[in-house]
Amino acid sequence: MDTKTTIDEYYSKNWDKVVKIAGRQLLKIRRQDLSETLVTESYMYMTKNIDKIEPLVSSGKLESVVVNWMNKQILWGTTAFKKEWVFPDVWDEQILDDFPDSTDISEIIEYEKEHTDRWNFIQKRVESFDPIDKKIWDLAFVGPYNNSGKLSRYLNLNRTTCYYMIRGLREKLIEGYDN
Repeated sequence: MDTKTTIDEYYSKNWDKVVKIAGRQLLKIRRQDLSETLVTESYMYMTKNIDKIEPLVSSGKLESVVVNWMNKQILWGTTAFKKEWVFPDVWDEQILDDFPDSTDISEIIEYEKEHTDRWNFIQKRVESFDPIDKKIWDLAFVGPYNNSGKLSRYLNLNRTTCYYMIRGLREKLIEGYDN
C-alpha cells in the first residue's frame, strides 16, 4: 500500500478520534471551534509532504506524526495555522507584541522554548490542584466562564466570591515560577 492511501485510510477511519485530539490541543489556546480545521490542515500537510513522512508512515507512526504536527501548530507562535486561523487579523497588521521581532532563528527558538516551559509549568501546577481548584481551572481558564460575572452566574455564587476564587487560582498557578 502506498503512503497516500495509508494517510487517506487513517483519516477516514479515525476522523472522530483525530478531531477529539485536535480539540484537546486547542484547549491550550481556548479555541475549540477550530478542531476540524486543524485536522483538515494536518491532512493537507501530510499529503503535501509525503516524501518527508514516508519513513515514519511505513514504520507505523502516522498517528504520532499527526498528533505531533497538531501540537506544534498550537504551541509555536508563527505557524501557518495560527497565521491563517487563530490570528488572521493580527498577523496581517503586525507580529504578536511579545514575539521576537527578528529573523534570527535562535531568538525564535528561545522564545518558543520559554513559552513551552511556561505552559509545562502551568500544566504541572494544575495536576497538583485539589478537585475544587481543578474545577475552577476548567470553568474559568479553559472553559467559557473567564470572568467573575460569568462564573458567578454559572455557579450561582456571589460575584466577589468568584473574583477571589479566580484571583486565588491565578496566584497558585504562578507560585514558585521564576520568570
